[in-house]
This record gives sequence, structure tokens and C-alpha cells, in this order.
Amino acid sequence: TRRYAKKEYLLCRVCSQDKRCEACDRPQSRENGVMLDRIDTWHQEHGMYTSKWRYMCTICKVDAVDTIIEARKVLFSCIDFLQKEIGLRIPEMHINLTFSDNISNASRNCSSEGNGHCRTRVSRKELEDGWIECTREIVEISVLRGMHRIYLGRTLCHELIHFWLGIYSM
Repeated sequence: TRRYAKKEYLLCRVCSQDKRCEACDRPQSRENGVMLDRIDTWHQEHGMYTSKWRYMCTICKVDAVDTIIEARKVLFSCIDFLQKEIGLRIPEMHINLTFSDNISNASRNCSSEGNGHCRTRVSRKELEDGWIECTREIVEISVLRGMHRIYLGRTLCHELIHFWLGIYSM
């Protein structure tokens, strides 16, 4: 017996090990009325799915974020949370937020697939006195499309902290 959102579910050993909702962790179970939908994108050009295998139950799908406008609202609430509750100073700037069907860091030493990625760059400017001023700036934050609002918020906070570390640890 497992409890999800204050409701108890009786699950067999096979069901409890099968695919799960990425937002609430409920396993698919016809007996308990929990059906999972695969949430990824079919790539017409390559004739294959382009993202990792992801599932969401019909209960959580109601709160999935599928538009950049909604995702930006979550981003702003994450910035507000990090500044007010944790005390991190996030510089005011336009943050390019994009959806991606596949988040991986294959170009670097990390080979895992994730849910978000923060790309930054360092710009160098030569000053009149011979010094070089280095400034780290954010290029974009990419996240997977269709994540649950809470899951998206956690991912965006995580990526914003990567950005913060890049700015203030240089």
C-alpha cells in the first residue's frame, strides 16, 4: 500500500516498479484509475522521439506548463523566491527561456539527460588602463516542455542557482 496525495493505493510488485508520473511519482495502475501519458515530441525529420521517456498522469497533466508565457511566470516567481527567501541577488536582465525536447550536456563532462540547462558565457572587455574586465552573462535557460508547474519551478530554481554561482564565483 502506498499513499499519493492523501489517497491510498494498493499496488502489486510489478506495478510499483513500472513507469511513473514525473510530477507525483504515481505508478500507472488501471485498478486505481491512474493512467499515464507519454509527454515527449515525435521528431518528423528523424522519425523518432527526441526526448527521454517521460510520463505524466492525467491528474498532474492539468498543471503541465506548455507555453513560454506560462513558463516565464514560473521563472519570475522562482527569481522572487530565490531573492526574498534565500537571499540570492539575481541581476535584473532579460533571461531567454526556451523549451527543448532534449536536455543533455554532451559537449561537457556531464553525460546525463536532465530537465533543464543554463548556458552562460564570459565576455571580456579591455579597459583603458590595460586591465581586462570579465563579465559572465546568461545566454539562455532551456527546460523540457510539459513539466508540471511545481517540477518546472524546482528545475528553474536549480538552473538560476547555476547562473548565480557562475556570476559570483568568478
